[in-house]
Amino acid sequence: MKKDKILFIFSRYHMDPKNIHHKCGTGVAQLEILGTLENLGYDVYFGGQEDFFYPKEYITESKAIIYIAPAFPKFIKYRPTAKLILFANNSHVLVRNQRMRDSAKKWALDAESLGQEKFFLPAYKYSDFILVAGNKQVFNTFTKNGVPEEKLQYWHNSVNASIYKPGKEKYKDFTFVHWSSEVGLRKGLPAILAAWKKWNHPKARLIIMGILTKDGKKLLYKRNWFGWPKLALPKNVVFYGSKRGFPSQDPYVLEVLSKSHVGIFPTLEDNQPAAAMEMAASGLPLIITEESGFELNPSWCYKVTMDDVDSLTESLNVAYLDPNLEQKGKNAREFMIKNHNWDDFRKQFAQFIKSVL
Repeated sequence: MKKDKILFIFSRYHMDPKNIHHKCGTGVAQLEILGTLENLGYDVYFGGQEDFFYPKEYITESKAIIYIAPAFPKFIKYRPTAKLILFANNSHVLVRNQRMRDSAKKWALDAESLGQEKFFLPAYKYSDFILVAGNKQVFNTFTKNGVPEEKLQYWHNSVNASIYKPGKEKYKDFTFVHWSSEVGLRKGLPAILAAWKKWNHPKARLIIMGILTKDGKKLLYKRNWFGWPKLALPKNVVFYGSKRGFPSQDPYVLEVLSKSHVGIFPTLEDNQPAAAMEMAASGLPLIITEESGFELNPSWCYKVTMDDVDSLTESLNVAYLDPNLEQKGKNAREFMIKNHNWDDFRKQFAQFIKSVL
């Protein structure tokens, strides 16, 4: 019996078993989606947003094209009759871009991590469904910018809590960790560094871990007399970085997260980010913004204002002195296990596909 086709477009590099150096999050969601579609009996072609083209028969014959916005112009010219299902992994692109520009202006940096409006806006318009992971604030960025509410469908990201888990011991020094694939403007690095310098606690340290963006390099490096870049970190700050990223579930990353005390993730723009989940599943309370996409609860996190130094400084001190810190770490892990597990993700996504196809 011939199977119905589905074209699924995300990032192809996650399918390459030799390419272990990729960003945090590791593409698990993509593989879980692929597996769920195949278990439902579909003939799935998994393409990458970075591909130049996709097989024409999967564009013209598929029942659904599930994609992210940069892929839109590569298939829309064929006038597909498939249901177009867009993964919107951030807030509405106009809101996201304005946040980046405002923050860049504030810190005299370049406006990086901008979404390509020429792709996103028509993708919003022509898609039958837009999958949005996030809190009410994230949803509102779409409806307030003209996207019909009936197009919006909820999905949630998840984390493997059997791999990201608390360690048996903590670092001797009280350790905050900022872990992300993209360390720079978008993740709030300027405010983190400014707050750290202002707080200036001699018995605490900060680990920054991930791939530095151009703005991240400007913030953490300076030129020496010969014009060569050299790390110039504030006191008690450590940077662990890689030009290509860390391998999937890197043992060193797992160790750092499991032995730290508090995760810090004051992102300007996200949608239930994998890195924050990995920190929380590792038993870390989070200093985090509402823009992360989570429904924030004081039982496991310290809510801060986006791009606000005073808010961050206060939360650093509150977390450091919190007598309930250990319990908040346990609560963070339990929150991820209960609300962001892969079994529920697969069931939810399968139910959605069955309801629309």
